[in-house]
Amino acid sequence: VYLLSNLGFVAALDSLDGQILWMNAYEDLAPGQDPVHPEMGQMATNPILFWQGELLLAPQDTDILISMDAESGEFRWRIPRSRHTTLLGASPQGCILGGPNITAINLADPLKRGSVLWRWYPSGASLISLGRAFVKDDSVFVSGPLRRYQG
Repeated sequence: VYLLSNLGFVAALDSLDGQILWMNAYEDLAPGQDPVHPEMGQMATNPILFWQGELLLAPQDTDILISMDAESGEFRWRIPRSRHTTLLGASPQGCILGGPNITAINLADPLKRGSVLWRWYPSGASLISLGRAFVKDDSVFVSGPLRRYQG
């Protein structure tokens, strides 16, 4: 069982007795600094994504995307997620972030892990999502105020 505190640490717990298997701190923002963006609001509450032995984290108390080894809790990489408030899911090629646009982060190529694969901007304006978008196979489904975006 994995626990993301949104208070500067992540932990793995034994599912039978709750014993802490490992715990690791990540860089959260300084006290008084909120990861709030005027256009996007506060960072979303995001689930931990498990991808091929890797944990993908987008905590509320920081504006970074974190990759950790699920077994050991060691950090693999960290990248800024800027105005991307939501970790939408993972596809075979990468994890998908939502915000003013949809951005895919490379997971498949070990030499380029954590780099941007692609960005999608809806035509006409920045992305305004109603409800939570989701990833299925190689598609991202986002509902907007006047239409459904599918990319």
